[in-house]
Amino acid sequence: MLKYKLLAVDLDGTLLSKSKRISTNNLDALQRYTSNGGTCVVMTGRSITSAERYTKQIDDFAQNQSKYIIALNGAYIKNLLTGETITNLIDADIVKDIYAYGKEHHLTVWIYSEEAVAKKGVVSSWSLMAIILKYLHCLKLFRFKHSANLASFKINLLSFRKNKLKKAYKWLEEKYGSRLTVCLSSPRHIEINNLNVNKGMALTKLMQWYNVNPEQTMAIGDSNNDLTAFKTAGASVAIKSRSSALLAQATHKINFKKDAVAHAIDSYVISSKKGDITLIASDLDGTLLQSSTKDIVESTKLSIQKAVDEKGMIFVISTGRAVDDCLVVLKNLEIKDQSKLYVIGVNGGCIYHVAKRKIIYINYLPSPLASQVYGNFLRIANDVNRKGEMSCQLFALGDAKLNHPQPLYWYNQEYLYNKFREKIPGMLVNNWAPKEDHLIEDVNNIKNIFKMVFHFENLDDRARVMALFEAFKDQVEITPSAPDNIEIMPKDSNKGSGLTRLCAYLGIDVKDTMPVGDEKNDISMLALSKHSVTLNSAPEIVRNAAAFVLDTKPSYLTGQAIDELILKPKVEYAE
Repeated sequence: MLKYKLLAVDLDGTLLSKSKRISTNNLDALQRYTSNGGTCVVMTGRSITSAERYTKQIDDFAQNQSKYIIALNGAYIKNLLTGETITNLIDADIVKDIYAYGKEHHLTVWIYSEEAVAKKGVVSSWSLMAIILKYLHCLKLFRFKHSANLASFKINLLSFRKNKLKKAYKWLEEKYGSRLTVCLSSPRHIEINNLNVNKGMALTKLMQWYNVNPEQTMAIGDSNNDLTAFKTAGASVAIKSRSSALLAQATHKINFKKDAVAHAIDSYVISSKKGDITLIASDLDGTLLQSSTKDIVESTKLSIQKAVDEKGMIFVISTGRAVDDCLVVLKNLEIKDQSKLYVIGVNGGCIYHVAKRKIIYINYLPSPLASQVYGNFLRIANDVNRKGEMSCQLFALGDAKLNHPQPLYWYNQEYLYNKFREKIPGMLVNNWAPKEDHLIEDVNNIKNIFKMVFHFENLDDRARVMALFEAFKDQVEITPSAPDNIEIMPKDSNKGSGLTRLCAYLGIDVKDTMPVGDEKNDISMLALSKHSVTLNSAPEIVRNAAAFVLDTKPSYLTGQAIDELILKPKVEYAE
């Protein structure tokens, strides 16, 4: 089922690669879109010659016949079935004046005159930039002649010097602002059309002709000349744009160029029959892992494998644990497509791509602030009557790479090691074994701290320390992952912010993820999605944050959520 019946796609910087080709993945996605009944329209600032060439490539691949093309930013709309055109020209006298300005200020001037476009070319001043563009756009270059008919669809002013274009833009706005549409589409490129000629106006005409409304229309682009189309369409996708205005208008954003149109179509246009879930973010303890052995239930393992390797889902472990622990768990899942695996570690403080062994994001606690927090803990911990009943773990990247074990620094490590040794298997506790060189001596000397965890035998002691930590609530994130601990994270580090950052990186709408968790530190991510899942036995505040509450055992939660919301067939209703 298609969300959007009409798809208007820009060319340069959007559909085309740097080499000015349409990738196979983009062609595949457009083929899927049109075969599902969608209508794709190329909308571009290029000439009709270039627009037709790329439209033919799309049609040949998709075995489809496009009806309309929007070229020259809407100054030229062509019906490919009848050959009929709708055009809007800039007066010849204005064209000559702009050419004279460009020549005087040493700007490259491209004039898409009616005569030149008919001959598959452009009138241009001669420059290195003009020659480069000639080959990129496959157009003939004609010399400027005052005697020629210069009524034009569009004028481009180009320069490698940004200040020159800023001055030109100011001159155009002051002299012709009431007669022309002037768009600074990039720091090196000004596009000039007749008044009220833009992609948005052209798209409005096509929506009328196709009898679709804005809510059934999506525009995809990357530049300022796409802004009017974004305002016209009900949905829009900005492709790695530098335009703040375009990003503010866009309903979706993709932060990469390669195959971005394919990603936009698969993520936002062609509705999934399973509810548009594209990413699963699962907590570890109490959710994915068995409480006794810390292994994964075999049925859950199979469900995750089907979701990732068969359905193409992205699987993310979102946990308060360090990344190292998560890599061990992911290895045991035996997923074939490792590129689909990510970790949101230490409660959103670190985001990691497993296949690339790449840190996408990491947030550190300033050492002086960490030292103050730790000092407040010691005020209680150094009480001789309580010293053996509480512990501190300090997680730091130090000088190590993230795909190597991260150093843990300790206060009273033997207490916690002995307490957890029987509860947590060797695969997750090996790095916790006491090490003399990792005792906390001076927090200021520990590099790149990203998490502090305080554990307590006595809950009254925990309450006393928490009261001291209140002084830092505006500087750090304070959250429990269990009733007997306190976790301190850098400000704006939580599972929700981590999931939001990962989705922005991947170009995924966070609402189309399935977060799964059972504790208070999961609330920030559960509240983001319409597909979030928790346990019936979870605290009430957690249940209230989730969209779905399942009555199952903790270690079965992730598997059952996948089965119910992704793998289980759903009844489709006719519209």
